[in-house]
Amino acid sequence: QSKRIALSDMFINTVANQIEADNAIADNADIWSKGNAGEELTPAEFAIFSGQVRNITDIAYYEIQVSLQMGLDEAAIFGKCSCISPTTRFSVA
Repeated sequence: QSKRIALSDMFINTVANQIEADNAIADNADIWSKGNAGEELTPAEFAIFSGQVRNITDIAYYEIQVSLQMGLDEAAIFGKCSCISPTTRFSVA
């Protein structure tokens, strides 16, 4: 029972973090689009885009951890992870 409560708490935190990340992207949609298109970013834009990417990758990590705790296999994990999409590009090198 306590494991289920802990997993529920992790899930709630993940959803809250996803909402915050979505809002950060919505607030700077132009920067998100430019960064994902591989366009040149100003230093200020790069800082914002890097934060957006960091938020998404952190969420992916925690979604995967929750999935592993639930005993899902790799195929199920990557099918479930809401922030991993074949159309999303992360290029912050």
